Amino acid sequence: MTVGSLLILPGDGIGPEVMNEVCRIIQWFEQKLNIRFETRFDLVGGSAYDEYGKPLADKTLTTANEVDAILLGAVGGP
Repeated sequence: MTVGSLLILPGDGIGPEVMNEVCRIIQWFEQKLNIRFETRFDLVGGSAYDEYGKPLADKTLTTANEVDAILLGAVGGP
């Protein structure tokens, strides 16, 4: 049973490390409560700028408007 949809934007700096732990928590909920989240990933901040040429790509914003919740990690590299 799918409960909702999530967009995970790890960001840069410490963001990806923190979001890895968030994903572990989501997996725990899925296993213990027998629920499922539709989870999508994309880039934001410096990592998005490196990949797409801007800190928030149009396709990321489109996806953000389609999901139930957005989990945003830290942005702001060195």
